[in-house]
Amino acid sequence: MKLFFRSAFRLLLPVVIFLLGLQAHVLVDLVMKTNVPDGQPDDNANRLPATTAQQVTLIRDALPGQRRRNCQLVYILGVEGVSHHGFEHIIKHLASIQKDTVSNIPYDIVNEDMKKRNNFLFALYGEYNRTIAKQNGEILPMGYNHTPPLDDPHLVEQLFAHSCPHDGKKHVIIDWHSFPSGRFQGKRPLRVHRQKDWIHMSSSEIAKSKAALNHPFNLTAFYIAYSRYADIKFIVLHRPYLEAIASHANWDRTPIIHSEITRGFIYILRRFLDKYAVDTTTGDRLWHLVCVQEISSKFYNNDETRLQLARRRFVEELTEFLNWPMNECPNCFDVWRESTKDHVAILGDYATTVKRHADSLKGLWPPATHGDQCNI
Repeated sequence: MKLFFRSAFRLLLPVVIFLLGLQAHVLVDLVMKTNVPDGQPDDNANRLPATTAQQVTLIRDALPGQRRRNCQLVYILGVEGVSHHGFEHIIKHLASIQKDTVSNIPYDIVNEDMKKRNNFLFALYGEYNRTIAKQNGEILPMGYNHTPPLDDPHLVEQLFAHSCPHDGKKHVIIDWHSFPSGRFQGKRPLRVHRQKDWIHMSSSEIAKSKAALNHPFNLTAFYIAYSRYADIKFIVLHRPYLEAIASHANWDRTPIIHSEITRGFIYILRRFLDKYAVDTTTGDRLWHLVCVQEISSKFYNNDETRLQLARRRFVEELTEFLNWPMNECPNCFDVWRESTKDHVAILGDYATTVKRHADSLKGLWPPATHGDQCNI
């Protein structure tokens, strides 16, 4: 009988090994496969070389046990011209008044520390100060002598070891780059710069291009790698389209070209937001839409009472989304400045075409959340 089982085991062992290998292969395929709508590019397919499929599987499997409970990463997401600068002051001031409800220790705003901010810029964008690097013998942030992929496991681990130490504090990283970002030949190092080729491409072609999917960084690679260590929250900014285009009207030669490039990045953002509506670990909402016009006085015809009520509601909704305890912030808008530019006059003869571009985005952008699309 023993001889029979030994013989059977020897015969079946290769089959079992083969089946296990096949299952692992299928699992990796399932992890890497994205639900991309017809006609829309797969941002995983064109991303820069980084982790292998097996590493991505391991990262996702490790999420629940590895995430730092004292670490939150708030990313302000949007295309150019949607008031990133102004909103950054609001969210940072709101974060600065937060305290842990148990220890009463104030939150640590990580990127207020210049060294930690430089670490983050280097890790996510490949950005660093060339002058400082030269002074340090070409040593880059965190001791690197080269720029690794944004989801390099050692890089990400090092970043959060510096950013979110286990010291009894809650650490909050707040950052943003617009999509797209910078100039065609920007002086600052980035993994992928704004591309001149985009001037001659349609919005759909841009949305499929490898460069655009990795500029200023690859959203999918970022979320998979960084959510292993931090509670990531995206604050999605929307500003009326013509105003957004007019704010950087000539950055891409003409407002029409700038609008075409902007639409390409809107497709990329929308695809990511559809794919990751909730956190893959907690099931909580991953992103929150902010309609910039709804915290602006002109939206209420300068009715101060309605404006203050709207801003109070905005702060309450934002703190609820971020799970921050303090939901009153009377000074959050102290440095907020509203544009007084005439966007139609700035766009001039291009206004009609840009308006058609805006109309083409209805139902696509801004992304709907709780049935609201910024009163569009």
